[in-house]
Amino acid sequence: KRKVSNYGTTINRELENSDVMEVQQYFENKQAESPGFCYSMEVYAKNKVRSVFWTDARSRIMYQEYGDCISFDTTFLTNKYNLPFAPFVGVSPHGKTYLF
Repeated sequence: KRKVSNYGTTINRELENSDVMEVQQYFENKQAESPGFCYSMEVYAKNKVRSVFWTDARSRIMYQEYGDCISFDTTFLTNKYNLPFAPFVGVSPHGKTYLF
């Protein structure tokens, strides 16, 4: 158990502060695969995130179709970074919700 725990700690140290770069690489790959995917990131020095926005082709189509009523709720906070998570949600005329 101790060896596994120590190994996990070593991996965490090696990956520290690389999560922002991994997210950016993931977004770049998604954008290359799907031209309808777009994103924007604001990063401070030392890979500290200020904001991240992303959307895909399906969400953009749903926004064009059902963007008359939009909910923007920032009450969700992440545990690790304490940043607000603010999904854009639309409601169709039939009461169905869509993530934009």
